[in-house]
Amino acid sequence: MPLFRLRDGAELYYEKTGSGLPLFLVPGLGGDGRFWEANVAELARSFTVVVHDH
Repeated sequence: MPLFRLRDGAELYYEKTGSGLPLFLVPGLGGDGRFWEANVAELARSFTVVVHDH
């Protein structure tokens, strides 16, 4: 998973898949990107899907 470092030093891990308009999938508090695993492939056919971990 790619890493994005925020200004305060916190790290945000994310995955980006597909093409088209961006669609950000946000897991619930304490969740991670695996929550969306079953949906990403289908959504990526029409969107650039971005999933992140907390």
